Amino acid sequence: MGSRGRIGPDTYRRGATPGADTEVYDRTGRIDTGCYVRWELTRAGTVVRTHSSERCRPPSITLFNFGDSLDEAGSYRLTADVTTDWGQQGTASVGFTVVAGD
Repeated sequence: MGSRGRIGPDTYRRGATPGADTEVYDRTGRIDTGCYVRWELTRAGTVVRTHSSERCRPPSITLFNFGDSLDEAGSYRLTADVTTDWGQQGTASVGFTVVAGD
């Protein structure tokens, strides 16, 4: 997760647009091609935004743009589900809080 709008370790200001990215690895190192990420952002268990990347770009990165998704205070979770052309799969997620204020 990016730092734009961050006001604490796991806390962001309402309206923040921090962005997020993934780095995809397998047992041999970074995967620069052949990987795909499906992003899901939830607030209090309700899906707020989803995005599917077309492919990883060197060096193994896909990006998630929050847009106006953090306009409400609450508890959020961003999950990245990764699949590869080889059939490997993985999931990672991060929880954070959005608060009202400057």
